[in-house]
Amino acid sequence: MSKKAAAALVAQSVPAWMDVVLWARDWWYEGGSDDEPPRTVEVRRFVDETSARLG
Repeated sequence: MSKKAAAALVAQSVPAWMDVVLWARDWWYEGGSDDEPPRTVEVRRFVDETSARLG
């Protein structure tokens, strides 16, 4: 599965994180700028919660 397809699947499967997942996908594949405001706190929470569920 491609990263784009995985992002779409996660966005549909975990609606609470849809905004962050789709933002990350779009930022990466559409050439996001490093000048955009960071979403570090949200991304870290997503990674922590996802890791805990998989662990």
